[in-house]
Amino acid sequence: MPRSHLPSVLASKKVPAAANTVPIDPTLLDDLEAQAASVAKDLTTLLDGLKAKMGEITSSTLASLKVHDQAVTNLAASAEECVQQTLGLITGMDELSHDMTAVHALSVQM
Repeated sequence: MPRSHLPSVLASKKVPAAANTVPIDPTLLDDLEAQAASVAKDLTTLLDGLKAKMGEITSSTLASLKVHDQAVTNLAASAEECVQQTLGLITGMDELSHDMTAVHALSVQM
């Protein structure tokens, strides 16, 4: 259907245009505007608080990541030290075992 044939409530031929409009009370508009301003202020306060909390969460997360990184680094260093000490102990035991063969030979001779 072409646009020129679409019915229009305001341009209806049966009822005059003035009868189709609702009178607007200016005090209602002022009240609505005041409520909208109040909602906007409350929303701004809420968003500012949310932004501050997100900043705190970000700082806490960063601090926890640093602690985690340090803990992993310390654990790796400790594990490496234990491995080195274990290797030293194994080497010492091998040397002792080698030295004991001479003692065993002496004990057989006695």
